Amino acid sequence: MKIAMLTNNYKPFIGGVPISIERLAEGLRNLGHQVTVFAPEGAGCKEEPGVVRYRVLYEQRDKGLVIGNFIDKRIEKEFRDGQFDVIHVHHPVVIGFTAVYLSKKYGIPLAYTYHTRYEEYLHYFKLYERMTAGREPVRNAARFSREVLVPKYLTAFADQCDTVFVPTASMKECLVEQGVAAPMEVLPTGISTAAFK
Repeated sequence: MKIAMLTNNYKPFIGGVPISIERLAEGLRNLGHQVTVFAPEGAGCKEEPGVVRYRVLYEQRDKGLVIGNFIDKRIEKEFRDGQFDVIHVHHPVVIGFTAVYLSKKYGIPLAYTYHTRYEEYLHYFKLYERMTAGREPVRNAARFSREVLVPKYLTAFADQCDTVFVPTASMKECLVEQGVAAPMEVLPTGISTAAFK
């Protein structure tokens, strides 16, 4: 099977999502699948087989925030030439838009791994931080964003996917409570056994 994995974060950034993607891609390759990871370029990125880098418009890598050029022609070219069987996206925003577009354009099934409770990470955005410190109507808008808008968007995104993977049963319960109707499967992040040998 030819699998395209799309991500906003990947090596050399160190974090849970890049580690999960690297391990999943390695495991799938070991099973005989052809995996191409589409990841943002940047300082410290090494050229490696099976990884296509796309341009970055904005980044704060120390916080794991990368806004890639999700209309980068390199991505489209790889999809025109690649004949992928499955798209597996790891983020619902930025590269997530690209994944939905490519899935519809080429008729490729779309899987999504819900790694992150985004409403718990809004404090990384300066605007949100300013809103939470503002007057009561502005604080209420920030709370509404966190409690309603972000979960509603994530639900709408997940429901555009053919399958949603979650790392834990509790995360699956959270998405069910939010109203996600897409089929969901618990797929824990694997660990490398090499560290134990």
